[in-house]
Amino acid sequence: MFGPREQLLTSQEPVVRQFLNGRREGPIGMSEEKDVAQVEAEMAALEARGGDSHNGIGPKGASGGDAVPPQLTPTEGLPERKAERRRQERVARMLHEFDEETQAAIRASLPEDLLAQADSGAFQPTRGAGGRHWAPEADAHGAEQPSGATATAVLPRQGGEG
Repeated sequence: MFGPREQLLTSQEPVVRQFLNGRREGPIGMSEEKDVAQVEAEMAALEARGGDSHNGIGPKGASGGDAVPPQLTPTEGLPERKAERRRQERVARMLHEFDEETQAAIRASLPEDLLAQADSGAFQPTRGAGGRHWAPEADAHGAEQPSGATATAVLPRQGGEG
């Protein structure tokens, strides 16, 4: 799984949910310690208690699966963190790629202006670049990179002409 934290925190994968909630019961375990029968018994016990729901008592209060916990905000009086807005914009650009449950959880964490842009189609999917959300630039020779390849930046030489 590779993507924004929202994708991980809203995952419905049993392994991810067990990890985020800090439970001992579930599919994670060393092979010497857990066999298939034990994992099945633990999962059955979990279902008997109401299923694999997150109660928010995992490590550092991680809820996982239900909603995206808010990121920490800077101390009052400090300048706005521009990286937070850039991350939110990046996630809004990727919104169309997620399943409906993940989209709903992410939408609850994004500001209204970004949601309006995403819904209006302002964020169009980009081509190539192996799933990244920026279009590859032409390489140093002016040729477009093949799909899946990344462009290498050409930096000017220091102290003189190129």
